[in-house]
Amino acid sequence: MNVLYLHGLESKPTGPKMKYLRDRFENFYAPEIDYEEYDAFNNVLDLCNEKEIDVVIGSSMGGYFACNVGTIKNIPVVVFNPALHSREIDPFGVETGQFPLDGIAALGMSDTVIDPIETYKMLENHEQMAIMAIKGMGHRIPITTFINVIEKALPPGIK
Repeated sequence: MNVLYLHGLESKPTGPKMKYLRDRFENFYAPEIDYEEYDAFNNVLDLCNEKEIDVVIGSSMGGYFACNVGTIKNIPVVVFNPALHSREIDPFGVETGQFPLDGIAALGMSDTVIDPIETYKMLENHEQMAIMAIKGMGHRIPITTFINVIEKALPPGIK
């Protein structure tokens, strides 16, 4: 399985989440993204084509990118507090595709950066999206929650 991880706006692809993903998946990609760069979104699409990505995992701004990539490339997503609204910046060239949004959205119900209720309203009519409202979780995702959501999203034994 080819997995792409897209970090948040003020994050980098480092730390325990990246270690888990590296250990969990045989083919794992986590580019460092400057979301203000002109070609950022197109670069992600190009990477999806080049590496034949099977699932996109994203957090916050990375979740926003993941959702749009998923609808363009027909790839399932696992997103955490996706910045579908209330973004600090509006990256250039981000488009929505023709395919239905498919996957899981984990929403921290204590998130004060991206309003989870607004996000829920934006996602609730996407029939192929499961929404997990996580009580007590804010914008930052604890490693245990990150792992639990991904393990629920992907079939056992998938490497």
